[in-house]
Amino acid sequence: MANTTHDDLATKLLTLINVSASRSDTPKRIRLDAPAGEKLGKKKRLSTGSEGDAQQVDAELASEDMDKDNSLENAPENPPDNAPDDDDDEESKDTLYTHFGVSPTRLTDENISKATEKQWSLKHSTNTLGRCTEYCVDDTGKDNQNVFVSPKFANKGDTHLLNLLGSYKDVFANHLSHSENESMRGSLTLHMHNHLLRTRRRVLKNNEKLAHFHAQENDKQDPQDQQDAPECLDQGFTRPKVLILTPFRNTALAWLKDLIAHSPTSQTDNKARLFQEFSLPKDAIDKIAQAPPGTYPEDHVKTFVGNIDDNFKIGLKLTRKSFKPYADFYSSDIILASPLGLKLAMEKTSDTDYLSSIEMVVGDQLDVIAMQNWQHLTDIFASLNAIPRDGHGCDFARVKPWYLDNKAKFLRQSVFLSAYEIPEMRSLFGRHCHNVEGKVRTETRYGGVLGGVSGGIKQSFYRFDVDSLLDEPDNRFAMFINKSLPALQKSAVSSSHTLVFVSSYFDFVRVRNHLKATGVNYAALSEYSTNKEISRVRGAFFRNEVSFLLLTERFHFFRRYRIRGALTSFFYSLPDHAAFYPEIVNMGLDESKGIDESDLQSIALYSNSDFLKLQRIVGSTDAALMVKQGTDDRYSYN
Repeated sequence: MANTTHDDLATKLLTLINVSASRSDTPKRIRLDAPAGEKLGKKKRLSTGSEGDAQQVDAELASEDMDKDNSLENAPENPPDNAPDDDDDEESKDTLYTHFGVSPTRLTDENISKATEKQWSLKHSTNTLGRCTEYCVDDTGKDNQNVFVSPKFANKGDTHLLNLLGSYKDVFANHLSHSENESMRGSLTLHMHNHLLRTRRRVLKNNEKLAHFHAQENDKQDPQDQQDAPECLDQGFTRPKVLILTPFRNTALAWLKDLIAHSPTSQTDNKARLFQEFSLPKDAIDKIAQAPPGTYPEDHVKTFVGNIDDNFKIGLKLTRKSFKPYADFYSSDIILASPLGLKLAMEKTSDTDYLSSIEMVVGDQLDVIAMQNWQHLTDIFASLNAIPRDGHGCDFARVKPWYLDNKAKFLRQSVFLSAYEIPEMRSLFGRHCHNVEGKVRTETRYGGVLGGVSGGIKQSFYRFDVDSLLDEPDNRFAMFINKSLPALQKSAVSSSHTLVFVSSYFDFVRVRNHLKATGVNYAALSEYSTNKEISRVRGAFFRNEVSFLLLTERFHFFRRYRIRGALTSFFYSLPDHAAFYPEIVNMGLDESKGIDESDLQSIALYSNSDFLKLQRIVGSTDAALMVKQGTDDRYSYN
C-alpha cells in the first residue's frame, strides 16, 4: 500500500463499501457494533421503522448477552470517579483518545511525512527501562502525560512501565534478561486489557446512544421531523486489535497464563484443553527439564523447557463473562501466534484482512525468532493495517476516518522484546514502525564476555574494512579464502582440530562449497543435521579423522552440544548471542587428555559493520576503538 495513490485508495474503498452493501447475506455492520435494526452513519437518515423495532433495539441492549455476540464489555456499570468521562473535553486529554480517537493529535500530514522519511528528532533520556534513545516527530519534547489505567489493572503492575506503554509510543527493549522479559510481559498484558476494555466501553456507550436516538426518531410521525443520526466513529474495519508474536508454544503459554491472570473476567473457557495443547504431551519426557543442573546453560533451559513447537496460532476473545480461546480470527480481540503459524495461515487462505485494524503488536523474544525465519516476521509486518479486500460485515459509517485514509500504521503501537539487538531488528523497527507518537529504543554499554574465557587462551581479532554493506559478504569471503584459510592450513597447530564457526547459514553454504571444491578434509554440522549425522561427525572430529569442522550458530543455539577436540576456534563471523563466544572457545579444554589453556587459541574475523556483535563480546569501549578505520586491524587478548 506504500505506493497506492489517493485516487486508487478512494476507488478501492468505494468498491469495498458497495460490494459489502450489495451482499444480501452479509451483515451491514461489524458484529460488535450496534444491535440489529439499526442503520446509522453521518449524513444518513434513519429509516422509518415501526415502534416495535425500536422497542426490540432497547430490549436487546437491556439483555445484551456478551457470550452470544462479539462484544468485550467488562466495565462496571458505574465507572470510578477518576475514570475519563464521555465528554469531548475529557477525551481531548487522555492518551487513548488523543492517540486513537477520531482526530489523533499528532496525526498531521507533516508528522506523517517526517515518520515516513525517518526525519526523527532524537533525544537521550532515562526511564523505567534505563538509558534510552527517543524518536520524536517534533523537538518540543512535550508528551501527553495523562495516561489513564483502569482501577482493575492499575495496582497489578509497574506503574512507570504502564505509563510508558500507555503513552502509545513504540518500544524496543533490546537487552532484557529472562526475569525482565517476564516483568515486561505482565505489564503488557495489563496494558492490552486496559486498551481493549476501554475501547469496547466506548463502543457500547455509543450503541446505547444510537439506540435511544433510533427509538425517539421512530416515535416521530412526520418524516420531515427526523434528524440525522449522531456521528459515532469508534471502530476499525475488523475486530482484532492486538497481535502477539512469540517463537514457541512454551512462550505462548506464558502469555496465555498472564492474559488469564490479568483478565477482568473470572471464567476461562476450554482452559484444560488450552493448557494441554500448549504444554508437552502427557507422556512426553522433557530432557532439558530433567537434566542435572549445569548440564545446559540457564538461558538454554529457560528457552527450551516445555513445548517448543513453532507452528501455532490462536484467536482470543474477551466477553463480559469469560475469556474465550479458540475464537475465529474475525471474532477475536487478540491473535496469539508464532511467525511461522501466522505466515502459513496467510499463505493458505490468501487472507490478511484480520490484520487490517491491529492497534497494538508485540514481538516477543525476537532474539529467538531471529534463529528461526526472520522473513516470516517482516512479511507479517508488511501486511499490517492494509485496507481490507472484503467488508466482513463492517459498518463503514462507524469506522474512524484514519482507517479509511489508510493511516492506521502511523498510530499502531509496536513493542519489541529481545535479549540483544541485531541489525535486522533495528531495520524492522525503522522500516515498519512509523508511530507519530514517537519511539523509544533502549541503550546499554556492554562490559563484554571475555571474562568467561578461561585465562591463558590466546584470542586474536582481525578486522577487514568495507565501504558498503552490500559488499560485506564478498569481502569477508575473500578475506577467508585468500588469507585466513591458507594461514590455518600452513600452521602446525591449526591445520587440524580446527572448528570454524559461521553465524549465517548462507555463509555456511558458501564456505562449505569452497572447502569441498578445494579438497579440504572437513565435516559440517548445521541446524538441518540429523542425530545420526551429528554423532558421526562429532566422533570423527574428536578422533582427528577430519581436520576442520564447520558449525553454524543455529546448530549451537538449538543443540548446545560441547564439541570435543577443538584446539583452534576460528570465527568466520562473530555470534549474535555473545554467550556463545566463550562457550566455543572453552570447548577444547580437557583435563583428562592433558589439554589446558596454553594449547588453545581463538581467531575471529570482523568488520566495521559488526559493531553490535563486537561490543557484546569485547565490551562497548574496546569495540568502538576496534571498528575505526585507520587503526590497527589486529587486536589480541590473553
